[in-house]
Amino acid sequence: MLFFGKFDKIDMLVCRLPQKSIFRRSACNVRIRRCSRMAKCEVCGKGVTFGIKVSHSHRRSNRTWKPNVKRVKAIVKGTPCHMYVCSRCLRSGKIERA
Repeated sequence: MLFFGKFDKIDMLVCRLPQKSIFRRSACNVRIRRCSRMAKCEVCGKGVTFGIKVSHSHRRSNRTWKPNVKRVKAIVKGTPCHMYVCSRCLRSGKIERA
């Protein structure tokens, strides 16, 4: 092994940096998973759909359509609980509100 004196500390710092960034990414992924759960209906399973936005000059870019999901207190198996339900399921009466 070769030792370069003051450069050993720099090498140790460089080795530690990727570990910290991986930790931050994993924390961000948890937040993304938590938020994405709300954009899905628990009754019919309607979720986010993906498509392409086309401008007047025909430039194309990706976009998403999210369903109109509300947090409602509903009666499930005789007990009231909170659910995320889309507006279509609410209008059609698929769930009974508490």
